[in-house]
Amino acid sequence: MVAYVPPQEVLASIGASFRSEPLLCVGRRLVEALERDRVELARLGVTEEDLENLDNGIRDLENMLQDKQAARHDTPPQMTKVCETMAEVRAWLRSLRRLAAIHLAADTPALMRVSSPSPELVEMYPRDLLEELRRRLKAAEDLKPRVEACGVDDAFIKRGRKLERILSTAIGPTDLDPKNLSMVVRRVYLRKGQLVLLALRLVRAGRAVFAENPGRREAYRLDELDPKVVDTSYLERPAKSSS
Repeated sequence: MVAYVPPQEVLASIGASFRSEPLLCVGRRLVEALERDRVELARLGVTEEDLENLDNGIRDLENMLQDKQAARHDTPPQMTKVCETMAEVRAWLRSLRRLAAIHLAADTPALMRVSSPSPELVEMYPRDLLEELRRRLKAAEDLKPRVEACGVDDAFIKRGRKLERILSTAIGPTDLDPKNLSMVVRRVYLRKGQLVLLALRLVRAGRAVFAENPGRREAYRLDELDPKVVDTSYLERPAKSSS
């Protein structure tokens, strides 16, 4: 089965969202893991071609970055913190789900409104994550009277709104148009976008194959690209004394 390839505008926007060096770190680790685990991964459709594409993509990006223009425009200036912001958004979404579930047990329709897929959200594409954040913020505001006591209060929602503004400002109202980029920068963003999505697919395959083997599963992670952030801002609320 051929993996889905998004439009070039989406691919370029994904590539522009992640810095090259963390992406190369992930890629190099995955090359080693794939070479070791190729037999097991083949059960889930990971092929020798995937390994070749990853290895060649890493070398290609490394060569591109020898160009000073490419290195200087690794990410657009306004998008230099998108990776970290996306990680904070995912952490906020996880907290919303965790907190709301305290008071919404067995209320499936309400729980579905505040629950994002895990990990939140799809394919490392910031615009999808922004839309997901907006949906869950609307749900949090609507359900606040029922969940405010467990931490989904004005301060928590305000933090979500702040993250929405930061991410929205960083990525702008439209995706990057590759035609408006220089040839050098366009090639870098498209190559990075391809590598991000390939790495994500391979990590998911590895974690599925080695679901019951933590030692082997450890290599299949995206920590450099998707830092593991835990949002505990709700714990900063003053404790309420029991009456």
